[in-house]
Amino acid sequence: MLEPHRLVQLLAEDPDLAEDLSPEEESRARRRVVVPAVTLNLGDEAALARRMDHPGLIGFLVVEGLLMREIVLAGSVAAELIGAGDLIHPGDVRASDLSPLNGRLCWTVLQTAELAVLDGIFTSRAAEWPQIFGRIALRAVWRSHGLALNLAISHQGRIEDRLLLLFWHLAQRWGRVSADGVRLDLPLTHKTLAKLVSAQRPSVTNALGELRERRLLLRREDRSWLLPLPIPDELEPLLVRRP
Repeated sequence: MLEPHRLVQLLAEDPDLAEDLSPEEESRARRRVVVPAVTLNLGDEAALARRMDHPGLIGFLVVEGLLMREIVLAGSVAAELIGAGDLIHPGDVRASDLSPLNGRLCWTVLQTAELAVLDGIFTSRAAEWPQIFGRIALRAVWRSHGLALNLAISHQGRIEDRLLLLFWHLAQRWGRVSADGVRLDLPLTHKTLAKLVSAQRPSVTNALGELRERRLLLRREDRSWLLPLPIPDELEPLLVRRP
């Protein structure tokens, strides 16, 4: 079982969950909806594979940090990045789905993460405001849209196109606009990127070199990534901004 380390005011940590509440309702719900939170440090991946003993567990809402979730099947990997605002559940892929195919589910902690526990405690405390549950359900929908987009990106023919689409997709969520372009502070190694775009690491390294030469994607000295503006014309129609 993941052991909680503190209690958090869920709506203070994630104000978007109160989007459909009146100011008065939000003020009361913020005080009332207090839930346990757990921390995952680098190397704590096994914790997500353990049996969950939280009664009535809906899932974990990521408050901060970065995780990678992978499905490994027949030598291939399908991966997604998960960050603040995402709803996850360690059992979101049933063993009965993977076992006959000799597949497995893997988690990686890329940045220390804090997860709010949405279990029976959360349900009882938030029961007065069904709008909050609607916003929680929307998080699951957003993840399904993100997975579909990841799949579309991985089907692009050229690895350079896959990487550029991936980075602009990530930049819309985690990027910060600067004078030089959009800066992305994510710990993305060549190996991690290869998993995210369904390619081999050497091919990704070569593709990154080509994008650097074309000044479409740069690596800064502080190890952050920089996407020079404007967005390439051919990519603009393909990028769908998250609500």
